[in-house]
This record gives sequence, C-alpha cells and structure tokens, in this order.
Amino acid sequence: MAALSWDIDDIFDDFFEDFFDDFTITSKKKKSHRVRSTDDINSTVRINHIPIKAEEKEEKPKAARSRKRGTIAEITPHLYLSGVHEMEHDVLKELGVTSIINCTADYPNQKFPFVENYVQIHVDDVPGTDLKSCFDMCADEIKKERMKGGATLVHCERGISRSSTLCIAYLMKCLHMSLFDAHQHVKSRRPCTNPNMGFFRQLMQFEKSLFGTNSVKIEPLK
Repeated sequence: MAALSWDIDDIFDDFFEDFFDDFTITSKKKKSHRVRSTDDINSTVRINHIPIKAEEKEEKPKAARSRKRGTIAEITPHLYLSGVHEMEHDVLKELGVTSIINCTADYPNQKFPFVENYVQIHVDDVPGTDLKSCFDMCADEIKKERMKGGATLVHCERGISRSSTLCIAYLMKCLHMSLFDAHQHVKSRRPCTNPNMGFFRQLMQFEKSLFGTNSVKIEPLK
C-alpha cells in the first residue's frame, strides 16, 4: 500500500509540473514572473520582507536531522514541519514538540510520551480536497500550544503539500502575513514546499477572507 501511495504522489507531482507550465503566479506588489512549478518560486520571484513579530524572530532557525530521512524544518520557534518518515522520538523531544497535527489519510498517530495533544485530519493530497475548512481550527491549535509554551509539529506523508498548506494558513491568520510572504517564508525553511493547485486556491480564498484582498494571483500565460 505504501509503494502505491508513493506512485500516486509521483503521478500528481508530474501533473502539477505540467499544469504550472501554463500559469503565471504574480505578486500584486511586484511584476509578473513565469513559474514552471511551485518549486521555482524561490528563484524566480523576489522575496519581500517577512514581517514576523518580534517574539517569533530567531536568527538561526533550528533544523533537526532525522536518522531515518531528511530534516524537520522550523517554521517559527514554536512550529515545525516534516513528513511522517522524519519523525523520531529523540529529535522531537529535542525540539520541544508537545503537539502533533497529522494531516494524512493513511498514517495513524505516532505516540510519544512527551506529546500531550494529537490532532488528525484525514485528507488526501488531491486538488478537490476541502482543506480550507480546517485552516481556522489548525491555526487555533498551533496558537493555543504556543501560548502554553509548547511547540507543534505539522506533518503529512512527505511534508510537501498538505502540511505546508496548514503552516502557511497559520502564518496568515495568526502572524498576519500575506499569502505571498507566508508561502515564501515556509519555502525558505523547507524548500520542497509545494501546495497542490487546489490547496493554493483555497489559501487565496482564505487570504481574501482575512484581509479583503489577495497578494498573489494566478492567470493563464498568453
């Protein structure tokens, strides 16, 4: 079953690379740039100043490398992002993780003695999935854990689409960052960040509901 899941993910990755070939993502503060895939955004779109509140600033973000695979990325000092295979007892304990948000459809919660709160959202990484309905709840859970002095890890299967989308939504709602800035910030901390097109459009809708305007737009190339 796991092997099949990876094959399906690869198929969707290929699909969205082709899909983005025909689109422009534009920051309304900057001129339009052609983007072949969301993996190219960091190198082709100028990154604006990221307005992180003073209590969120940290000069050297933590990045704890798992022995199994990859790195758990620090998004803020109280928020981490990873895939399910990067989660290890000693690494999470070192980072001070006290809450885990699991946004996978197929992986059960991994239990750790120091984690007090578990939230699981059963969602598939497909454009038609309604993840927007979970944005407020997840952002509030992350904020609540921060207010208690804890830290939250958000993970999906590979830490690319579902979990990164939830982290971006949190930055928008609780740190008042634009979608453009929030996306660039998360991608700067975890370069594989790549919300699928459906999730990205839901983030645009969420931004409009929060701020009354959009910082980015997606339009067909002419």
